[in-house]
Amino acid sequence: MLRYSKLNFLILFLQIFTIQAFSQNEKTLEECIQIALDRNLGIKRQGLQVDLAKDNQVTAQAARLPSLDGFFSHNLSSGKTVNYENYTYINTKYQDGNLGIQGTVPVFSGFGNLFLAKSAKYSVLSEADKRADLSKALTIDVTTAYLQILYNEELLGIAKAKLESSKEQLRMNEGYFDAGRLSKVEVLAMKSQVAQDNLSKIQAENDVQSAYLTLAQLLNVDNVKELRIKRLVSLNESISLVIKDPETIFDYALINNPGITAAGFLVQSREAQLKAMRAKISPSVSINGILYSRYSELGVNQLNPTAEYPYSDQLRDNMYGRASINLSIPIFSQFQTRSRINQANILSMDARLQLDQKKLAVRQDIQKAYAAAINAKAKYEATDEAVTSAREAFNLTQEKYKSGISSSVEFKLAQNQLVQAQLTQVQAKYEYLIRSKILDLYLDKPMTLN
Repeated sequence: MLRYSKLNFLILFLQIFTIQAFSQNEKTLEECIQIALDRNLGIKRQGLQVDLAKDNQVTAQAARLPSLDGFFSHNLSSGKTVNYENYTYINTKYQDGNLGIQGTVPVFSGFGNLFLAKSAKYSVLSEADKRADLSKALTIDVTTAYLQILYNEELLGIAKAKLESSKEQLRMNEGYFDAGRLSKVEVLAMKSQVAQDNLSKIQAENDVQSAYLTLAQLLNVDNVKELRIKRLVSLNESISLVIKDPETIFDYALINNPGITAAGFLVQSREAQLKAMRAKISPSVSINGILYSRYSELGVNQLNPTAEYPYSDQLRDNMYGRASINLSIPIFSQFQTRSRINQANILSMDARLQLDQKKLAVRQDIQKAYAAAINAKAKYEATDEAVTSAREAFNLTQEKYKSGISSSVEFKLAQNQLVQAQLTQVQAKYEYLIRSKILDLYLDKPMTLN
């Protein structure tokens, strides 16, 4: 019994340890992106649209194949009717039936079925690229949310450092007050500053949690507390990377961006559909065939009228076959064909406008991201020296304040200048990272921060 209890305790301990280890597992950017892609409902729904388009493609391709139908009927008749054995009217009850097979081979229909098959093929490619475009959009959303967490955590670090610095100054002020070197007003002012810095730290902590919530929603994770991302040592090296000019990026995107290619395939699909509608004004040719037989209780064997006439013998004796070539020439369809052609033409023109609109949106997005990245990089490089200078000035002012040479006003001013320079630099760094990642995605570069 004791051994059994120890075993249960060990199993429970392992389960708790496994859950804690899973919850504390820090996710990299690549892992977060993969989780989001696997769980996103919009991408899954678009996958169903791809499957639906593939099924429509099979149906369109099969329309060019022959059709074959079998038929059978068995009748119970009563009353006055025609006896088809001798074509006389009779009044009786009897059973009869027929069975057979018939088929149609489409020969020519103005190539309408061929164009419909092409339209369906391009529709599959368009829907597949739409799914890829959704994946790219989700990738940049996850990357932005991931970097937002890192950004907010750096701001939290700055807020904590400022709070600790203010607390240290408050302790010095209280000591100076006890020694008679400072007034009570300056101590109270410093207490107010500590309270404000503590409020800023709490707000920064809330911003971090809010950023985690945004990422958790993108990953479709229920428990936000289980989500933790991997802290990176430094991202400053990424600022030194050279990005390509926007025209080079756009030229690559014109060929490879799934949003543009999806719109291009939609144009081809709509144009093929327009040709299929125009083919409806063309004559159509088909070959039809039928093999048919019948049986009846009233059937009589002409060779032996008094003998029984089994159904199997009747089916053999009454066998009938026919083959025919049919030509159909459309003359007037109450303007329905013309209306369908006009509608298909409008859809084709709309698809071309969608393609132009998508190209314009991609070009503008690339231009905006490039301009923002260049400005952020210049801003970061400019603030790098400002942060260094502000830190040296703050350290010097802090030492002077400890020695009683500098006033608390000068200390606060130096502290605020350092914090403002740090905030500006951090903001510029993450602005550059986010914009550069957008440009990397247009170049199909892997999303990584390593």
